[in-house]
Amino acid sequence: MLIDLQRQKIRDTVRSVQPQNKWKVLVLDADTRLLVENVLTIQSLLDDNVSSVESLESKRQPQTSFEAIYILYPHPHILECLVADFNRHQPRYAKAHVFFVSELPEPLFQRLKASPLRPHLQTVTDLYLDFHAVEDRLFSTGDTEAMQKLYNQSCHSFSKAIVRNTAQKLLNLCVTLQDIPAIRCYDSPLSRAIAGATQTQIDQYLTTFPEFAQAVESSGRPKAVLLIGERSMDVISPLIHEFTYQAMAYDILRIKGKTYKFSIDGPNGAEPKEATLNESDKLWVELRHQHMKDAIERITNDMERFQRQNPGFGESNTKATTVNDLKDMLAAMPHFAEAKNAFSLHLGMATKCMDIFQKSELSTLAAIEQDLATGFNSEGKPPKSTLEEMVSLLDSDYRGTDKLRLILLFIMYRDGIFDLDRRRLIYHSKLSNHDEQTMLNLEILGAKITREPKESTTIRKAKAKVQRAPVSQEEAYYDLSRYDPIIKSVLLEQNRDVLDSQNWPFIKETPATTNLQAQGSLRSARPTWAKPKSGHNQPRQRLIMFIAGAATYSESRACAEVSKMINKDVVLGSDFMLSPRDFLGEVFKLTIAREDLHLKADLPPPKAPRHVMDDDSKPRPSQTTNRLAPPSHQSHLTKANSAPTSPMNNTFPNTQIPSNPQYQVTLPSQAPAGKKKKRFGVF
Repeated sequence: MLIDLQRQKIRDTVRSVQPQNKWKVLVLDADTRLLVENVLTIQSLLDDNVSSVESLESKRQPQTSFEAIYILYPHPHILECLVADFNRHQPRYAKAHVFFVSELPEPLFQRLKASPLRPHLQTVTDLYLDFHAVEDRLFSTGDTEAMQKLYNQSCHSFSKAIVRNTAQKLLNLCVTLQDIPAIRCYDSPLSRAIAGATQTQIDQYLTTFPEFAQAVESSGRPKAVLLIGERSMDVISPLIHEFTYQAMAYDILRIKGKTYKFSIDGPNGAEPKEATLNESDKLWVELRHQHMKDAIERITNDMERFQRQNPGFGESNTKATTVNDLKDMLAAMPHFAEAKNAFSLHLGMATKCMDIFQKSELSTLAAIEQDLATGFNSEGKPPKSTLEEMVSLLDSDYRGTDKLRLILLFIMYRDGIFDLDRRRLIYHSKLSNHDEQTMLNLEILGAKITREPKESTTIRKAKAKVQRAPVSQEEAYYDLSRYDPIIKSVLLEQNRDVLDSQNWPFIKETPATTNLQAQGSLRSARPTWAKPKSGHNQPRQRLIMFIAGAATYSESRACAEVSKMINKDVVLGSDFMLSPRDFLGEVFKLTIAREDLHLKADLPPPKAPRHVMDDDSKPRPSQTTNRLAPPSHQSHLTKANSAPTSPMNNTFPNTQIPSNPQYQVTLPSQAPAGKKKKRFGVF
């Protein structure tokens, strides 16, 4: 859904520009190139009459007979590079059609109007595409420093900026989805701030584009609900071992981003390999939220079915009963490279996960984790000997991070422990000072770690919404997956209209119901916003869950499960996705001084490369002319013909550019304060 929508909007943008000579140049900055390449291939753009795709910050040859489509981020240094393409003796392109992936701030828009680019400018449009579509129903803001900006005391000056930026990206998401959601938020200052800013952004957008509301209504889709929470509302999910395929692989195999690095046996020994885990890998998409046991069974069945359907694939009567049988089947697939690679990749990943699971004896540790997280054992009764069982594991050879995760779950189960008891657990488990600091820092996220001597020891009562004790013997294999992230119960309660309005208040007036049926349709004034869909299926309501800070792959799995259960589109978003190891690392850094974090946000603002400002199209005077010309004349020539290479205030002079009779764009008048301006252009 999200990837398809971004892909379609980018292609529609490219196709909307139709020069007389048919062909055009596409120019991307470094960040928009990542955004574009995440959802489509450069080759597919070339099929839309794009002669070439160029990088804005790189050296480029002039193509004066072609019009250029710019898809850019609205940053000052990016606009400086854009203007430099036309602030030359000979402009680099014939005309410019400029599309910004996020809303162009008004001061930059005014500078753009007053720049040398104006006579060549045909289009300026905001696309509202600035969010990262991680998966079809998973998105991120792309801010991997969000945990520090939101929860590190020394970084609190970032709070207003991150709230504003998050609200802008949630607006981008809503515009892309063509939805105007009812907004609810977790009852915390951070969640309320983000929700309020998002509502303000949406209201301002609807004031500027009132026809958007008509387009949304004409779609016939039930009103969406946007639920905004934060990482502190659930600190158990990032700690507990998860045994669904994707979450387990990211935890145990330490996958970074979408790239899985592994090695295979070759004629010269181990050969390093890389695989990309994305939506184009259909087997990955189908398996990622399945329990590891089910995923391996699925791979086995698919391989056996493939074997039966392809006589050239080994012996048709062979049935795989072990992992070695599967590997033998793969060896017999020399003529089916694509299928072989897919089966080999996921069989290897699943096998490696299970090997580590068995060698590390994670089943014993995970069983205790489940008891502590849910407050019940596999029989549905309160556990009685968790401390004794845990201490015996702490004396064993488990990894330090696994011991730390277990101790943290125990402390939260007991709603904090005495300082002396905590030190004893650290001593038993041989944890480092680094681990102890991580343990203490979890209090910043709302967990109670240390209990005062006068406080009585209590056990945290398990909430009904996180209990899932097995009810039959067939479920015994899944005892290690009894815990569900908090957001699963939130989504299910929202679907039933029973979500607590005090813990999750609405930002605006409370609607009569948010489990809405499709409403009547109106004809839209903007057909590009709401094109009729083929087929007769009723559009499904969307539930959007955003977790400020970071989200886990177990929460992504929970959203996928809820979507299937209630037959609605459930979308998860956050600042970035993290594994349990990543979470512990972020928690440790919460007390590090800002200057020692070396955040990207503290780096000097990027500047346009010097070579972009050089005017290589300016005619060079001859040696004789330069020698004979008086100094004053040389100075006059330089000022008249050279492109400015000074900072932003010189690139965007405060002078009025003369009108051009060929310039067919109507510029907007001054907008009232607090109201957004409509851009001029094709949309």
